[in-house]
Amino acid sequence: MPKGLRLQLRDITLLDELGLVGLLDTETIHARHFPKDKHGTYCRRRLQLYHHHGLTQQVHRSITSTTRPGRIPMVHRLTPAGAELVEHETGVCPPQFARSKEPKEHTIQHRLGVAKIMLAVNDACKLHALQKPEWILDYDVDHGVPIGAPKAQRFRLYKEFSGRDGKRVALSPDAASLLYLPVTTPAGEKTQHGLALYWEYDRSTETHSQIIEQKLPGYDALLGHGAYRKLWPPAQAVRVLFVVQSEQRLANLSATLLRQPDANAYYRLAVARNIDARHVLAGKIWRTPGGDHRQILG
Repeated sequence: MPKGLRLQLRDITLLDELGLVGLLDTETIHARHFPKDKHGTYCRRRLQLYHHHGLTQQVHRSITSTTRPGRIPMVHRLTPAGAELVEHETGVCPPQFARSKEPKEHTIQHRLGVAKIMLAVNDACKLHALQKPEWILDYDVDHGVPIGAPKAQRFRLYKEFSGRDGKRVALSPDAASLLYLPVTTPAGEKTQHGLALYWEYDRSTETHSQIIEQKLPGYDALLGHGAYRKLWPPAQAVRVLFVVQSEQRLANLSATLLRQPDANAYYRLAVARNIDARHVLAGKIWRTPGGDHRQILG
């Protein structure tokens, strides 16, 4: 316990959440953990206190808006000391904490997007009384593997396959998760159905040619080989989910995905602003490449 810091349950919950998703901005933390703090003053003071005691790292953003007044956005990461504290209080070491230098701006924006998706899905599972999902992020490594080992051995999500033309293709999703869904068998027995989800947070920075040439061949191989079952043995089904920034991007990307085998069976797309706890699982915010509106489970 850091000297001079009296921890509350909210502090442990906040730090534990930060250690799950990797990083969060002040705005998101304020909305989730200090909803009654109208102007965010207490929230900022508490975050500054975490930083002062070495529990979090503050990452200063390099991009600001000249059209939106207010404070420069601040991003927060859990430190090794913060992770140790969380493990002491919860019995579980958080998977994500600062092990390296501050991420670059484009990496921050991307990881913030993925983090908010993770929180929405976790909140939705709690809302629907589902088991908490398992998550793997694109930079998660097998810690027993040497740093100099090939990427396919070191990074848990990075995979290499033999493509349709015999050439090697690589796949590096932004995140993957496993949902446990309760089902009843024809015999009336209650069991669980595993659904593997591969996530792509699209910031419209990749061209359609890049997606076609660099991303989709890997997913084609993953789905064709059923390789998701090696990562998630309980999975009986799989979806590849693209979260995009606009309806126009969704329409354009849908046309690209339609070229893939069984595209409407495996691929789903949604606009980022619609991703929240109420809708991410139960709402028909997801679309097949062919344009049908579905729930994430449909």
